[in-house]
Amino acid sequence: MNQLWKFYNLNSRDFTFRGLSDTVKAGGNHFNPLVRQAASRIQVVFDHYGNLTLKSYDEETAAINALISDLNSNNAADVTTLGISGWLTELQANNTAFDTLMKSRYSQEAAKTQLRMKQVRLELDAAYRIITNRINALIIVNGDAAYKAFVDELNQRIERYGNNMSIRSGRNAKDDLFSEGVTSSHPLTYGDTCRKLN
Repeated sequence: MNQLWKFYNLNSRDFTFRGLSDTVKAGGNHFNPLVRQAASRIQVVFDHYGNLTLKSYDEETAAINALISDLNSNNAADVTTLGISGWLTELQANNTAFDTLMKSRYSQEAAKTQLRMKQVRLELDAAYRIITNRINALIIVNGDAAYKAFVDELNQRIERYGNNMSIRSGRNAKDDLFSEGVTSSHPLTYGDTCRKLN
């Protein structure tokens, strides 16, 4: 299942919390005075915690756990009178599922590479320039016959990559450096290809 969709579904704890809150408010208008009194006492607890859905994810998780614990331990009789134990069970399940997903996302983020792409790109560019300089020098010294197939394939790959980059950046491929060939007298810049062979 798509992580975003799973995340959206697991954040149903907000809907459950609102439904629970609305049920408590509705209990304040109940025809039975005992239910109204229980709702009034539970509303004090809800007022103490405030609107949990406005808190950050981690703060909301902790606050929901505290709210449920408070209601089940200090207000158990009122919870039973008001008939919201099913709501509390559902809210706890939603909160636990959400917390599990968030912890897994934190683990995934921590496992991601710590490479800084700008630095890696500079190192890669330098290595690329060394390789193309070497190939161009070998072509000058040994002639192009032994390198023609390799250079043609490499230039095709570079051209395809250059076209993709041009499309992404909205530039015309004609203006892109990738379409130019390198000669031994032409200094390499990123995107230059090996010497184009006839």
